[in-house]
This record gives sequence, C-alpha cells and structure tokens, in this order.
Amino acid sequence: MLRVRHCAGQAHPTPEEIEIDEAAYLNGLAEAASELRRRALDLIRRDRVAEAERMLTAMDDIYASSHDRFSRCAHRRTAPHHRYPRAVLERTRGDLTTTLQQEKLQKALQEMEKRL
Repeated sequence: MLRVRHCAGQAHPTPEEIEIDEAAYLNGLAEAASELRRRALDLIRRDRVAEAERMLTAMDDIYASSHDRFSRCAHRRTAPHHRYPRAVLERTRGDLTTTLQQEKLQKALQEMEKRL
C-alpha cells in the first residue's frame, strides 16, 4: 500500500506522480476532506476552535489544489459527486463561523453581566 503524507506548505502530489487513476485520486481527496470535517467538528465540541480552524485550512488547501480536476471530472460517472470537497468545506466553514460567533456572544454577555 502506497502512503503519501502531505505537509503544510507542500503541494499535493498529482495522481500521475503517485501512479493512480484520477477517479481514485479524487475520491481519496474527497474522503480526506470528509475526515478533516469530522475532526474539525470533534475539535469544536471540545472547545478547541483554533485547531478546528487548522482543519478548515487543510480542507481549503485540498479544494484549491484539486478544483480544476474535480470540475473536469464533474460529469463523469466516476466523479465523487456526493463528497465533493467544496460542499464539505462550505458546511464546515459555516459550522466554524457559527461557533466563533457564539463565542463572541457569550463573551459579550459575560462582560455585560460583570457590569451589572
């Protein structure tokens, strides 16, 4: 089994570089984005929002580096339509934004409570 580890600041390898089929590559990227979302939600539940933001950044990197490939493959039968990274990315961004806004509201309420 070939394992490829992506490090921050490095480009993702292409399917050609790791010698796999493009559909399998795209499915793998979509699955990685889904796993990052799962991790981000777990971190949000543990009040580790800064770490969840790092997961969102990694998801954004996946989307940015593969957008053209997904777009070209979007109408093919093998395309991972139901796990398209942009949808996963945007849902996670929304969840994280909601969490950050709730934190701000809680802090503002605590400040107001102190003044009263």
